[in-house]
Amino acid sequence: MADARRLAELSMPTELAKETASQIEGAVAAIAAITPLTDSSGGTANNTIAAIPAATAASTDTSAASLTSTNASINALKDGLADLAAKVNAIIAAA
Repeated sequence: MADARRLAELSMPTELAKETASQIEGAVAAIAAITPLTDSSGGTANNTIAAIPAATAASTDTSAASLTSTNASINALKDGLADLAAKVNAIIAAA
């Protein structure tokens, strides 16, 4: 936080610099107070939230989605949730 305070003090009037530095410190403290997420999604974080594939009808039963296409959709959702958890935890850790 000393860097944020110093940067604020260098480029603005003293009172404004103190207020801005205080706001920055408050924001960082608020982020740091957030509990990191426990990723139990079963997905793999890979920096991409992929498109969710549509479930397709099974070849023998047009009223039901095939197990393969349903599993592909579920796995894409898991991976997307894992990506989000990883990014949120990175933001929290950086504070």
